[in-house]
Amino acid sequence: MKTGYSVSKEIANPFLVRQRDPGRLRGLWRLVAIVLPFAAAVFAYTWVHEQGLEAGYRIEGLERELEDVLQEERLLELEATRLTRPERLSAVAEQLGMAPPTLDQMIFLSSESASLVRAGTASEAAQ
Repeated sequence: MKTGYSVSKEIANPFLVRQRDPGRLRGLWRLVAIVLPFAAAVFAYTWVHEQGLEAGYRIEGLERELEDVLQEERLLELEATRLTRPERLSAVAEQLGMAPPTLDQMIFLSSESASLVRAGTASEAAQ
């Protein structure tokens, strides 16, 4: 209750220093100890999920690259088949001035010399 005789005076003390409350610091450490495992779990889940997505994108890119390589392989096989057709080889040989060998250009081997040639080829391959 206020009376007319009481005069309130504001106290100004700029040199007043408050001490730290040790209970407040303990409470802060408790909060950190509770929140830190949850934050670590969320971080770990996010990292694992992101790594899984990245691996999926890499796999998808490699599958696309494999399809491209297989398509190129099919095209090269078709090109090789086209280039080794006997009709085409005959036409190229004629353009180069080649002709089938005549009988005097041919060398006929007897069965004995053929076996020697095969034996010599086999021994060269073994070395």
